[in-house]
Amino acid sequence: HGNWLRNDARAFAAQHANAQLDGKDDKFEVNIGNFGNTGDYNQQKLRNREYELLYTTPQYNWQWDNDMSREQFKSLRIRSDEIYRNAKFLIGAAVVNRVISAFMAGRSAAAHNRRVRYEGAWQIRVSPSGGFLSIHGMELQLSKAF
Repeated sequence: HGNWLRNDARAFAAQHANAQLDGKDDKFEVNIGNFGNTGDYNQQKLRNREYELLYTTPQYNWQWDNDMSREQFKSLRIRSDEIYRNAKFLIGAAVVNRVISAFMAGRSAAAHNRRVRYEGAWQIRVSPSGGFLSIHGMELQLSKAF
C-alpha cells in the first residue's frame, strides 16, 4: 500500500508540477512538497547560506500549478511514509510475538515432559540420614508412581 501511495504521489507531481522524480532522493520529494517551485526553494537556501543545497540543473526544476496540488502531493507522500513506518512496527511486533511464543512453547513442553517422565516410572532417591552435620548413613528410597 505504501508503494502504491508513493507511486500515486510521484505521478501526481509529474502531472501537476512537471517534476521529474526518477533517480532523485527522498529529500527532493520533501522539497517539492514544501516549496511551490525551484526558485522559491533556491531563494530559501540562499537566505540560509546553504549554497551546496541549491538546485541548478534543469532536471531538478518544478512548478506547482497551485498550492492545493502541492499540499495534496505532500499529504500523499507523508501518508506513504507513515505506512512504511507502521509496516516496520508490525513486522517487529510479529517477530517479538514469535519469540515469546517459542519461549512459552518450550516451557510448556518441558513441564509436560517432567510430568510424563514420572508417571509409571520407578524412582530411586539416595540421601544422607541423620541431618546435614551428623550423617549416620545413607537412606535409599524406591518408589513407583501410578
